[in-house]
Amino acid sequence: MAVAPATAHAAPLTYSALSPDGRHLYVASQTDEEDGALTHFSVGAGGALTYVGCYGLPAGCEPSGFDEFIWPKGIVVSPDGRDVYVLGPGLGRYRRGGDGRLTYVGKDTSGRLGNVRSLAISPDGRALYAAGGDETVFRESRVVHFRRDSATGATAYAGCIGTDFTSRTADCVALPAGVVSTSGAMSLVVSADSRHVYTTGWVGGVSEFSGVTAVTHFRAGDDGALSFADCIGNAPSGCTEFPYGTYGLTPRMQSLALAGSQLTVGSDAGTTMRFGLGSGGELTFAGCSGSTPACAFTGAGSPTPATIELLPPDEPTQFGGGLNARIKTTGGWAARWEYGPTTAYGLWRDGGSTSSAGNGWTRLETSLRDVAPGRTYHYRLVVNTPAGVVYSPDATFTTLPYGPPQYPPSVWSHQPLGNAGTSVAFAATVDGSGFPTRWWFEWGETQAYGRTTPPRQLSEADARTHSVKELVTGLTPGKQYYYRVVAENAAGRAEGHGSGVFTYAGPTPGDPDPSPTPDPSPTPDPSPSPDPTPSPDPTPSPDPTPSPSPDPSPDPTPSPSPDPSPDPTSSPDPSPTPDPDPSPDSTPSPTPDPSPDPTASPSPDPAGPFATAPLSPPSLSPSPARASVPSTPKPRVSVSKRRIVVTLAARTRVTIHRRQDGRWVRVASVTTRATIRRTVRPGLYRVTAGIVTRQVRVR
Repeated sequence: MAVAPATAHAAPLTYSALSPDGRHLYVASQTDEEDGALTHFSVGAGGALTYVGCYGLPAGCEPSGFDEFIWPKGIVVSPDGRDVYVLGPGLGRYRRGGDGRLTYVGKDTSGRLGNVRSLAISPDGRALYAAGGDETVFRESRVVHFRRDSATGATAYAGCIGTDFTSRTADCVALPAGVVSTSGAMSLVVSADSRHVYTTGWVGGVSEFSGVTAVTHFRAGDDGALSFADCIGNAPSGCTEFPYGTYGLTPRMQSLALAGSQLTVGSDAGTTMRFGLGSGGELTFAGCSGSTPACAFTGAGSPTPATIELLPPDEPTQFGGGLNARIKTTGGWAARWEYGPTTAYGLWRDGGSTSSAGNGWTRLETSLRDVAPGRTYHYRLVVNTPAGVVYSPDATFTTLPYGPPQYPPSVWSHQPLGNAGTSVAFAATVDGSGFPTRWWFEWGETQAYGRTTPPRQLSEADARTHSVKELVTGLTPGKQYYYRVVAENAAGRAEGHGSGVFTYAGPTPGDPDPSPTPDPSPTPDPSPSPDPTPSPDPTPSPDPTPSPSPDPSPDPTPSPSPDPSPDPTSSPDPSPTPDPDPSPDSTPSPTPDPSPDPTASPSPDPAGPFATAPLSPPSLSPSPARASVPSTPKPRVSVSKRRIVVTLAARTRVTIHRRQDGRWVRVASVTTRATIRRTVRPGLYRVTAGIVTRQVRVR
């Protein structure tokens, strides 16, 4: 039996695909230390695997065909068994021989494949789909569609659908306004009739604004093009919300399985969710299993239900209190405190710290830090075991009075959600300082605003930070708008720093197919990763040692593109970053009128974390005819010994990240027009230079 090379064998399995006849298994793998590999096994009796060979950079492997076979993100075998497709980066294609061995055919880089995480092929073999996006709320996410020629296996980019695109115009269809359910798309699956596609998405929160968790259903047309159908998720997703009590269903949802009329979703918290599918493929929540108290418990343990005894609570303060209880059970269990101003509760917290209370009892303690002064709260403990869910009796505690509020609310304006061109959801966080608080948005076409959304009352007068949003309609696609959040309580009024949005000017649901021809050649940049915007990092402080090769001298020729007036709402990046819009239009606009726009005075604090759209107002003067200007060569990234070399032809923002402990850690960020030569430690690096992003390995 052939023995797998140690370098290829050591990498953990990340993605795998089985040939239709079940006789061959293909595994795409990667570690932080090793290069990616595509490994081929034959499948024998009883599922026994025999190593056949591998493709990639590790010693003993055949060439993969990729220039860089780094961090493969998905692998599928075509239904006819002739082709294997791999994301790694770009969409690579291999032709299978009669013995299952692979021959590299080519790579399709025509689609929007930045930050993709999963790949699927339709059972009819006519479409491939890739899903991905940044794992942070407010960032672009999408499902990309490739048409496949069933006769040759060749693919052609056909379009995409998603939300919050970094480019003001793109060929992607936007989700309905306010819906961001594809955020952080993790996995996807296609129905047996090739008419429905389902994705899961998860992103973390930013600056106390809640993250997004959702499952999305798309319908596929005769040509495989996707249209949004429905979704289920948490409140920020803009979808139908998960049922009450399923608080534990918001961790990262990583896997999807489709069987008949049921969709099963697995999460990294060990909870499995089930969704029923209607006659039109629509989603309904059907239940869950795992350790989450609202779900059927799947752990091992005694069939005897748990016994719960509530203990006296700690002495409450104005904004907090401590809850105590003890439980008796054997085997696995999970617990959750539910609390709120009524017996409907509405808030929850994990069981908290545990300690032995003797005689088989376990003591549970938790502290609450988000309640309001002078109010009575109801609470109970919920314990789940294999024998079922047990609820303690209802109990109450009353926080100390605080008198009139001494502090106004705390507010923060965030980037918008679900930018659909004519509509968008403004987003913010509001902390009412523990007292009744109302909030609204001021918005308009200048920073004078002039319009307001209806005032809303915070759901609870507590000390929590609330994620709020408001859908605004009737906007003009491709136009700039400004907004800020405002809140007030009896102590005063608080105004958030100004933020802004360029409304999306690309296709929206119901528009004609944005890419009626499969020819990908008109795309100016064949692989424009959506997240190499020059300032995607929410903390864009420059690296203390940005580059060993600084700009040797100030640029003697002033760039014609910056506006002489200060950008009123630009991201507070200390580097003089040019317009971050990664639009493929390489023809610069003429120099604007040097007289500043009287309505564009700078905000006291610019857009803060808003960094995905340029916020300077458009020029009001008529644009003269554009002269023919030769396009600027793209930045080039290479490795020379232990140096990363970035060759530039114009002033460009360059950011270097190193892969460490499963995540990207920034090591340098600089804006310059000089060639960068940076000595680094061995490892895997991601280099973003303007609209170009490359991953390179330094040995």
